[in-house]
Amino acid sequence: MADILDRFIGQARENVASGYYDTRNASRPGVKKASLLRALKRNSFSLIAEIKHASPAGEYSFESIDVPAAASAFREAGADAVSVVVEPKIFRGNLGHIPIVKEHSGLPVLFKDFVLDERQIEAAAFYGADCILLVASVAKRCGFDLDNFIGKAHSLGLEVLLECYDSAELKQALLTKADVLGINNRDLKTLKVDLGHTKRLVEEISKAATIDRPLISESGVRSRQDAEFLMAAGAGGILVGTAIWKSDDIGAKARELKAAKTGQSNPVQGHFSGVEMAKELQESQKSRFGDFGGMFVPELLVPVLESLEREFEKAICDKAFNAELNGLLSHYAGRPTPLYFASNLSRKIGMKIYLKREDLLHTGSHKINNTLGQCLLAKRLDKSRVIAETGAGQHGVATATAAALLGLKCTVYMGTDDAKRQGLNVYRMKLLGAEVKIVDAGSRTLKDAINEAMRDYAANFDTTHYVLGSALGPHPYPGIVRHFQSIIGSEAMEQIMEAEGRLPDYLVACVGGGSNSIGLFGPFLDSEAANAGCAGIKMFGVEAGGHGIGSGKHAARLSGDGQKGVLHGTMTYLLEDENGQVRDTHSVSAGLDYPAVGPEHSMLHEKGRVKYVNVTDEEALDAFKLLSECEGIIPALESAHAIAYLPKIAAQAKKDEAAIVCLSGRGDKDVEQVSKITGGL
Repeated sequence: MADILDRFIGQARENVASGYYDTRNASRPGVKKASLLRALKRNSFSLIAEIKHASPAGEYSFESIDVPAAASAFREAGADAVSVVVEPKIFRGNLGHIPIVKEHSGLPVLFKDFVLDERQIEAAAFYGADCILLVASVAKRCGFDLDNFIGKAHSLGLEVLLECYDSAELKQALLTKADVLGINNRDLKTLKVDLGHTKRLVEEISKAATIDRPLISESGVRSRQDAEFLMAAGAGGILVGTAIWKSDDIGAKARELKAAKTGQSNPVQGHFSGVEMAKELQESQKSRFGDFGGMFVPELLVPVLESLEREFEKAICDKAFNAELNGLLSHYAGRPTPLYFASNLSRKIGMKIYLKREDLLHTGSHKINNTLGQCLLAKRLDKSRVIAETGAGQHGVATATAAALLGLKCTVYMGTDDAKRQGLNVYRMKLLGAEVKIVDAGSRTLKDAINEAMRDYAANFDTTHYVLGSALGPHPYPGIVRHFQSIIGSEAMEQIMEAEGRLPDYLVACVGGGSNSIGLFGPFLDSEAANAGCAGIKMFGVEAGGHGIGSGKHAARLSGDGQKGVLHGTMTYLLEDENGQVRDTHSVSAGLDYPAVGPEHSMLHEKGRVKYVNVTDEEALDAFKLLSECEGIIPALESAHAIAYLPKIAAQAKKDEAAIVCLSGRGDKDVEQVSKITGGL
């Protein structure tokens, strides 16, 4: 008597006979290969999220799916791979979805179908899949040789996920050269699902054999609790479709399932907790700041970032490159910037205050130091286009400026909420010739702008360089940004010696991602071994306390309640909620409104070398007014956070002790916003 599996097999035969898999008149998509096996081996527990238009049990059915948006959502949620169901009749799939998913996710793609003919394997390879699903039950029913099909797939550059249902199939699978094994919790004869099936099968097989490759549990996973049950049962990951597509928010559901790994989740590259696991994933300690940093990115970006690192290392040793950069910094950007003794503010606060005036640079902030360097790098890499993210708009303006100067196309991503409060900078970027893409996803702030920029980078790295604006992101970006911003501290060290004849007692800077602060701190930290005086300098990184730590509406990662995890390609401290979701943050300052922090800051925090503190929105606004009235200098709201912490330092300091504060930017951009908040001051 025919069962449901017979129906699936019958339809698959019809699809083959109809010419659905014929590629003779099709155009081969230009996609880059990735490895599902490598992606799965990177994690202790993985998520393969599925694009599937209809459920085999009739639980849902869609006429169409926004495949690019779904692929992007899965990538943001931290999925390790994407399964694409291509069967056209029962499941309403489409072979053409494979290259679309590859482009928009940057993840390995699994070709999923009831494969019973070599033409299906050829189509999988043709359309750019990285791995193909073979079903042991289908092989048994149809009488084809699994080893031959696996060999065919391997000859075409495809990995194989071999799906099993019972112990006999799993034992046979262990004898094949399949790259990944799967256990289907759904009985294909009846479509009944039993999550305990994986647990029982693993226990049975483990008594007689070793499961020597990644094992994926398929079907029936509805919740994070289900995923954790399967993880405890011995599965190395899950493949989930129906639960995702039946949810109200596919990205949120994928994040929930991904969180099962360690009770945490992440919207961009996967969110890992546990330093030991992170060490296993990172081959080169060069990319590390202690336990932090690393390169947690889709596989296709790894060679791109490695190439960037090589070119950066060559460039900074190249006299011609350094001469060009230094010339631009001096004659175009306006370096060196003054170290200004703020006499009025010093009297008011009760200690010596020196302001490192990065606000006087062309474009109004320290960001131009980095964008000029990175845009010159882009030209060395033969890229014709640069992209950037921006929160306060200062990095966006600086990138647009450098791109205009050096003849590069420029696209800047900015969250909707940030664009509203920084409308002037949006216009400035457009005036400079940049395309400004407003991001209306998630919290609509800097985090989401970075998400979109990273997606663009993954899709267009052949022609595009990502000018990341802060000392965060995957290796080598934290080191690149630190290098180009270190001119702040190098100048300040010389200038304070000239002004005071000694080193400062304190260094103070605001910390969002951490570029201006590590630019100030870095040279002093680097000099500690040779100069004992540097080791005695107290350093303070000031984060955004928002409405107060207790309110939950803040961006204090190191001085608040941040946890270790991975966001935007790097292991660091970040803010998450009780469910392990990356949390929405708040700050009156758009540039500090970000849930993670640069990895070197995380290391300095754990070592106790830098003290990270926070001030509230109200305190920052008071400091904004104070500096304006005392010195005639309107600071950026970001910089105002650093100013706001000075009275607390002064309360413990001697009157002749000196502090250098990085005035990272000017406040023209913030005047309208502050006026609205304060009722016109």
